[in-house]
Amino acid sequence: MKVSSTEFRMLRRSTAAIIACAAVLAVAGCGIKGPLKLPPGKSAPDPTGRPPGTAPMTTKPSDTPAPPAPVEPAPEENKDKKQ
Repeated sequence: MKVSSTEFRMLRRSTAAIIACAAVLAVAGCGIKGPLKLPPGKSAPDPTGRPPGTAPMTTKPSDTPAPPAPVEPAPEENKDKKQ
């Protein structure tokens, strides 16, 4: 039985698709099933009433330096003098 080049390409594509689907199913089957559990000895943080993923409010000053104060322009001498 002789296989034409078109049939060979279709067979090769089908084989690649089957291998890709098997890899996806294998990866999807990995991992822990069910709810996530904290490690022993750890407790859940207290609820803050804020949406998950938002940064916590801090009362400490930040480590970044404050921006420099704006420089006031030098007063002009002729501005206040009457001629």
